[in-house]
Amino acid sequence: MRTVAEGCGLHIDCGGMTLCPFHNERIPSAKIYPDNLHCFGCGVHVDVIGFTQKIFGLEKPIDAVKKLNEDFGLNIEIGKAPTTKEVSEYQKRVQEKHEYEV
Repeated sequence: MRTVAEGCGLHIDCGGMTLCPFHNERIPSAKIYPDNLHCFGCGVHVDVIGFTQKIFGLEKPIDAVKKLNEDFGLNIEIGKAPTTKEVSEYQKRVQEKHEYEV
């Protein structure tokens, strides 16, 4: 979430706070969490796909996925289901990340 938010020009302080891009404010009221953004001012709560969809005015979540795929070079084949091996590798990476963060 942080990488995408910073890529959209948000300045995030060391506590994870930033100005909310969805309403005008002078004091940061939005908090960047690992998986989402929550604004304590306007109440918006979005994950990375919802954030991308909202900030770029995209109609559908899949449009946000395509934009993230292109902008960050994720090389995801849209419309193709992942293989069992790819799912296993992803789950392994998620587990390793979780163990590292704990």
